[in-house]
Formats: sequence, structure tokens, C-alpha cells
Amino acid sequence: MLEKLIGQSAAILESYSIALVVVNQERRIVWANRAMHTMFGYACDEMIGQSTRILFIDQQSYDTFGAEVYARLETQYAYNGSFPQKRKDGSVGWYEFNISHLAGHPDITVGAIVDRTESHQTRQLLEDSESRYRMVVEDQTETISRFLPDGTFVFVNDVYCRLFGKTHHELIGRRWHPTVHPDDLPMVEARLRTMSPDHRVVFVENRVFVAGGALRWMQFVNRGFYDADGKLEQIQSVGRDITRLKEIETGLRESEAQLQRAQAVGRIGSFQMDGNGRVFKISQETARLFDFADKNLATFDAWFTRVHPADREKVKTAWCAALQGAPYDVTYRIVVRGQIRWIRALAELEFDRQGQWLNAVGTVQDISDLKQAETALVKAQQHAEQANRAKTRFLAAASHDLRQPLQAILLLVEVLKATGLNQKQQEIVQQLSRSSRALGDILNQLLDMSKLENGNIQADPETVGSQDLLGIIQAEFSPLAAAKRLRLELFRSRHCPLLFTDQQLLMNLLRNLVGNAVKFTERGRILVAIRPRGSRALIQVWDTGIGIPQQALHAIFDEYVQINNPERDRAKGVGLGLSIGKRLARLLDTEIRCRSELGRGSVFEFHVLLQADAKTEDKLLAAEIAANGGGELAPGHRILIVEDDPDLGEATKLAFEMQGLQAMLFRSAEDALASPTLYATDYYLCDYRLPGMDGLQFLETVRQHAPGPVRAVLLTGETAAENLAPMKESGWPILSKPVQFDKLLATLQAGSE
Repeated sequence: MLEKLIGQSAAILESYSIALVVVNQERRIVWANRAMHTMFGYACDEMIGQSTRILFIDQQSYDTFGAEVYARLETQYAYNGSFPQKRKDGSVGWYEFNISHLAGHPDITVGAIVDRTESHQTRQLLEDSESRYRMVVEDQTETISRFLPDGTFVFVNDVYCRLFGKTHHELIGRRWHPTVHPDDLPMVEARLRTMSPDHRVVFVENRVFVAGGALRWMQFVNRGFYDADGKLEQIQSVGRDITRLKEIETGLRESEAQLQRAQAVGRIGSFQMDGNGRVFKISQETARLFDFADKNLATFDAWFTRVHPADREKVKTAWCAALQGAPYDVTYRIVVRGQIRWIRALAELEFDRQGQWLNAVGTVQDISDLKQAETALVKAQQHAEQANRAKTRFLAAASHDLRQPLQAILLLVEVLKATGLNQKQQEIVQQLSRSSRALGDILNQLLDMSKLENGNIQADPETVGSQDLLGIIQAEFSPLAAAKRLRLELFRSRHCPLLFTDQQLLMNLLRNLVGNAVKFTERGRILVAIRPRGSRALIQVWDTGIGIPQQALHAIFDEYVQINNPERDRAKGVGLGLSIGKRLARLLDTEIRCRSELGRGSVFEFHVLLQADAKTEDKLLAAEIAANGGGELAPGHRILIVEDDPDLGEATKLAFEMQGLQAMLFRSAEDALASPTLYATDYYLCDYRLPGMDGLQFLETVRQHAPGPVRAVLLTGETAAENLAPMKESGWPILSKPVQFDKLLATLQAGSE
């Protein structure tokens, strides 16, 4: 029966890198592909007939997972979740599941499994580190513990565990003494001994060693609990981190002392100098800083010899400027006992009526720690920039890897459409096609928004058909509007058929505004209109929703602000939409404006440039005709495909063969170049990222040696601007994965040189 159900897809499913498994109603494995066996360490077909219990750590996890999955499948189409699983060798990993009933067979479930062990462990480490940092450094949440008179814990709360980096199991039954700084331990014990039935509360401030070995100041409020005979039974201790308070107290004391000393003439960190350049009075702190054994012997020359040789010219220049009336404020290094210290010196000079220098009074301050902090800050910024660049590289790689299987899905959907489906099957395939396209859009949005946060997105204006924009909005939002019994109306003036803007950013902005309109409109209609305004097009999104109070209009573009969602309905988002829209509009060199009337509705509007180039308009209209009506290639023509991803390559080949073309598939550019049929082909379709020679180099080689014009399209999953630039400069038609098959056909047909 299984072979009948899987049919011709068995070979393709068997080659998938994603683990696939089919389970019957007794929860026994009736089929699993090679990836499934490999993932869990079993030999080929070794899992067949086995109970899925072999994948679970224990019976409880087996029962819990089964109950959760089947309960979900009773109300939903599929179960999506993650769960720890056991491999054959006994090791445990973390896996992500997508489980659903086989269509028409409710007694059979099909699962797709992805190994998320490494990412789960990494995420867990990051979460632990972040949590510990937040709790230890920033959070003032109190710790609560209970212990016996000898210090043995009988209870600790989660905050206590997080602070000290221990589990409940590791703490209960142990004593608190090892956490206290050894120098403070006698004091803490002595303070606790003062507790009595008449004096039940004792305050203690002491240092403790927290997670990671860091030293923190804590204040503990200890309350004793006594029995009827006055015998101490337990002590409850509530603690809070007062490290910052201690630092502030210390800083205040030091600041007050410094202020008092600075107010006295000739005190710490001060100096006086007469007009002859002789230091005749310095404070004790100045003597210490500059290592003067006898402060009475200090002179200008003796001080100057301690200035770092590289800074002496700067100090001289600043002093000469001060003699001419400029403020004296200079930072320099000194060398004392072989150590370099940073000094900031300020002085006020007094002159007589003839402008002759009489004397100077000044202060010196050791700012070595500040300089070290500045250096550390620069290094931290450099590390942050490196991390940001690493994140960008990761996003580019993730984008490419995610687009590959999605492109294969889109092509396989097109193959299904051509297999003589009945009406119900056609409806399902159409739904699958829409879902796949939506998934591609979501993928692009997620990657683009991450770039938006990092400032890595720039507008790339191109000619955009306004009718196409409205068509996309119609397709995406009509079902949502219909579900709420709203009318979605679209209007485009014939005077603005073409826009000149970044299509992807504009679509993201429109989705943002139209999505909000659908969310917050309960009755009536939504209108999306494009009208000319001089050299620009005015794009408006009207709704008959609940409206926005006038006094709140200034705040709606702020992050996490939702004026009309007091109940915090998550279906209406979290208040980031318009904030993101504002940033998108800024990238498009425009501004979103809003007019609203409470209870009647709102309109959001912005402007983009119109495309006035008639040649470009003709070219775009021709491309639209090709995409809508000319997206077919003549049967019998040959197409050469270069794609290193096995699944995507086979799906692409199959899709073209279903169109009646002769398709030749190669895994590398080198293999294709070695083929005797290289130039006996009508079309070339090539992935950019290939092992060895890349797709761009391959097409350039073909163009140099081909006997005639070359019809070719370059596919790419790249998103980084530096990688896309050489492709755009090459002149070859470029399509970003995932791409619809009809668009691919039209581009190939129009892609001759």
C-alpha cells in the first residue's frame, strides 16, 4: 500500500537530505528514507517495522510526544514542533518535526525531521549567558532562600539559582558558606548569632561569589523562625544585589573628598607656579603622581622630564598658548618608575596690567583608567562591527541555502500542474503554489528586515508596473478581506502606468499598510489607489476602520505603539508595523502621512517617482506581454541546465521536460563545458554559486566560443550587494530564487543577446 501511496515520488523522497518517515496507527515505522536512517545512526531499512519508541529517551517522553501530536492533528492540518530524540548509540539530539496525516489516510502519518541539535545548543548557551548577565548585572530581582541554623539550604528560588549559576538540586542540602567572601564570613556569622526571639530580623551586607566567579555586593534581610520554646528552627533570607549602590556610595565619598580638597589652596592634585617657571608649591597627591620624594624640591624642569618624550612638544605648545591667554587644558602621558600614566592638567594663569605672566594655579588628574576604558570601548566597537559583518555573511549563506529547496518546490508544483489533475487536485496545487510564493515572500522579508535593522539595505530603483503591484496586492489580500466581508478595491490612473522605485521595498511598504488596514477594519471597504501628482505618483491606502484620535497621530510610527489595541490582541501585531514602514519609506526617499477621523477611517499616503522614459515603458510592456502571454518555449528545443543542488536540478529538469523540451542537467560548469552538446542547445539556465567555476564565468565562456547569440538566464540565491554587483554588470538576465516557472520561461524566451 505504501508503494502505491508514494508512487513515483519514492526515488525523489529517498534522495532528500531532509529525514522523512511514515508511521502507521500502531506508531510503527513503515517507511523511512536514507536521511532518516543516517540521522539516527541506523543502517539502511533497519528502522522499518520498529516502534517509534526507539527514538525516545524514555516511556514518558514517548507518551507525551504522541499525545501532543495526535491531539494537535485532531484540530489542525499539521503538527510543527521540536523535541529531544535518542539516536541508536544512545546520544540525544534536538530535532524539529513537521507531522501530518497522509492525504486520504487518517491512520497514517508522515513526518519531516530536521536536526536542530547544534543550533539548539548554541541558542541555549546564548540564552543562559544573556539571562545570567541580565539577572546578575542589571536586574534587581530579589533572591529568596531558607536554611537551617547550621546554614544548610532547605529552599532556594529561581532567582537565587540563576544568580549563583546552580540548580535547585545542587543547592538543597548544601551550606551557604562557600558563596561568601572569606574575609566577610566571620562578620556574617557574628551578625547571624545576634538573632534572637526578641530580635528576629538581622541585616547583613557582604560580598559573594556569583556564577562565573564574579564578586558582587549583596544585602540580605534575614528573619529567624522560632518554635514555641524559643529554639531557632529556620532562617529565611531575602537578598538583593547592591553592587551598583556600593559603587555609587564609594564614588560619592571620593567625589566629596576631592571637592573639599580641591577647594583648599595647595591641596591634593594641585600646583602653584610663579612667573619665573618655578613650581613653588604642590600638593601631596601631585608629588605622588610625579614621584617627587620632596615636594619642596619640585621644579618646572623636574616636572617636564617626567613628561613622555612623544608628548613634550604638545605640552609646550599648550603652555605657550596659555601664556597668550588661551585656556590651559592638556592631556599627556608621564613616565614614572618605568610605568606610563595618563594625566589631564588644567591651569588658570594670572597676568599683570602689562600682560606679563605673574603666576598659575592648576590641578592634575590621573585619567589612566578613563583612557583604558576608552581603549576597551574602541575594541568593543571593533568586535561589534566584526560580529555584525559575520551576521551579514551568515544571512547571505542562510538565504542561499533556504532558497534552494523552495525553488525546487515551486518547480515541482509546476510539474504537478501539467500531470492531468482533476479539479480538486488543481485547487490543492493552486493553494500549494500560493503558499510557496508566500513562503518565498516571507523569507525575503525576514532577511530584508534583518538587513534593515543593520542598515545594510539600500534602494535599487527600477521600472515597476503599477498594474503589477496592484495585481499582487489583489492576490494576497483579497482572501483576507473576503474572510472579514470587506471590499478590497484597487484604482490605477492610466497616467501613471510605470513607477521608478525599488519594487521589493515598495511591496513591503504596501503589504505593511494594507495588512494594517485589513486588521483594523471590521466593516466597509479598503481602497488602494495610485494617482499622478506632477512627476510623482501618489499611493494611498484608505480604510473605513475604527480611526485614530488626532492627539495620537504623532505616536503611531513609534515602536511598540498600538493605539487601537488595548487588549493586546497578538493577531493585530505588536506595534512594529508602522515603525518598520517609516524606515522603508525613508529608504524610498519618501514619507508616510496619515489622516484619520475617529470612527470613520484613515488614509495613509506617500509618493514615489513616475517613470517618464517611453522606451523603458515599451520595454516593460513587452516584458509583461512575454510574462503573461509568451511564457512558453517551443517543444523539442534543447535547454542546458547547470545546478549543483541534486533536488533542485532534478526538479528543474523535470519541469522543462513537462513543457516538451529536451533538458540536459550538469552538476558543475566544468562538466557542462566538457559536454559535446554544449553548443548544440537553444537555451542555458545556470546557477551562480557552483563548485569550481561559477555560473557567471561559465556563461562568459559559452558566449566567447558560441557560434551565435546565446539565450541564457542566471539564477542566484545571493542577497549580498557585493555578490550581486558583478552579475548585474554582466548584462545577463538575472532571476533571484525562488522564481515562478512562468517568469523563468518568459525570461528565457526574451533573453537572447
